[in-house]
Amino acid sequence: MSVYVMLTVDLDSGVSDAARKKFNAYLAKENWKKLKLTTTWYASFKERATNAGAIGAAKTVVKNAAADADISNYEAAALAGDAVPTVW
Repeated sequence: MSVYVMLTVDLDSGVSDAARKKFNAYLAKENWKKLKLTTTWYASFKERATNAGAIGAAKTVVKNAAADADISNYEAAALAGDAVPTVW
């Protein structure tokens, strides 16, 4: 069974629109899908992935996206599970 991670990232108010776009483009390039909610993404991980491994991968991709966009201040939360997030 695949593991899915739902991720929300708040980029602080001092982050430029260009940096936000670059951050978002990095996550999209890494196969994260942006939900219609403003700052929420999700990704699926291969079968037999662990929740801890998927969360670790989420931390790495956020750190790398922030570095790529020259963003140093952000908050993030992630939750791993076996179902795609439900949006309504």
